[in-house]
Amino acid sequence: MRNNVLLIAGAEQPCPVLHKDLLHAYNLFVACTLEEIFKVFEKTSIQLIICNVHLPAQDGWQLCRQFKTATRYAHIPVILLTTEDSLEVKIKALEAGADACMHPAMPWKYLDAQINNLIINRIKVSQHVGSSFPVNNNFPDLNNDEEFAKNLNSCICSHLHDPLLNVHLLARLMNMSRATLYRKIKTITNLTPNELINEARLNRAAEQLAAGGYKVFEIARMVGFQSQSSFGKAFLKQYKVTPAAWQRIKKEQRAQESSQVLQNTFTTMKRSLLAVAV
Repeated sequence: MRNNVLLIAGAEQPCPVLHKDLLHAYNLFVACTLEEIFKVFEKTSIQLIICNVHLPAQDGWQLCRQFKTATRYAHIPVILLTTEDSLEVKIKALEAGADACMHPAMPWKYLDAQINNLIINRIKVSQHVGSSFPVNNNFPDLNNDEEFAKNLNSCICSHLHDPLLNVHLLARLMNMSRATLYRKIKTITNLTPNELINEARLNRAAEQLAAGGYKVFEIARMVGFQSQSSFGKAFLKQYKVTPAAWQRIKKEQRAQESSQVLQNTFTTMKRSLLAVAV
C-alpha cells in the first residue's frame, strides 16, 4: 500500500521533476492555502508532509511550527524545502520542529530515502505504542503527541469497565470528531480506536488473571465484557489460550518462582551455618 504524502507549495513552486517523482512513488496531495491543507487532512490520513518554506500566503517556517505544536498533527513527519543552506537555516528548521530540511533540487534518490526513513521510523514508533500501551497503561513519549497520548490513555483506562466504551464515546471524551480521532489513533498505533480499546481490555484482563485475585467471570465484567463467553472468545483469539488456562499457567509460574526463592534462601542459610561451624 502506498503512503499518502502532502506537498505544500505555491502553484508555480513545485519542481516538475520532483512533483512527477512524488506522484509516481506516493499518493500525492498538493495544497497551498490553509483551507486546502485542512481539507486534505479531513479527507485522508497523511503519513508525511513536504513543505516549501516560501509560500505565497503563508510562512512555511511558522506553518511547520503550528503542525508540530498541534496535538492532531504533531505526529506527522515534516520535511522543509528551502534553497538556503546555511547553519542558521538548519538550526531554524530544528527550532520549527522539522524532521528534515532539504534543497528542492536535491536528487530524488536522496529525498525518497529520507521520506522512507521518516515513515518507517514513525511506523516503528506506532507499533511500539500499539503493543506496549495496553499492558503498561502508559504511552511512550511521542514528542509533541504526549498530551494527546496521556489524554487517550486516561480516557480508555478509566472507562474499561464500561461495555459502551467505543469510538463514539471516546471521541466525546477526547472532545474530537470521530473521523479525526480515528485517523489520529490509526496513524499512531496502527490500530482502529475499537481495536485499541479491545486490546486494552484484554491486556488489563491478562494482568488481573495473572494476579489471581478474581474469578474469570468477575474479570470479564471488570474490563467491560457483557458475557463470559464473548470474553473467552476474544481472549483466546488474542493470547491463543483460554482465560482459565492463562490463569492456571500464571499460577504455576508464581509457584515455581516462590519455590525457587525458598530454595535460594535455604541454600544461603545452609552456607552461612557451614561457615559458622568452620
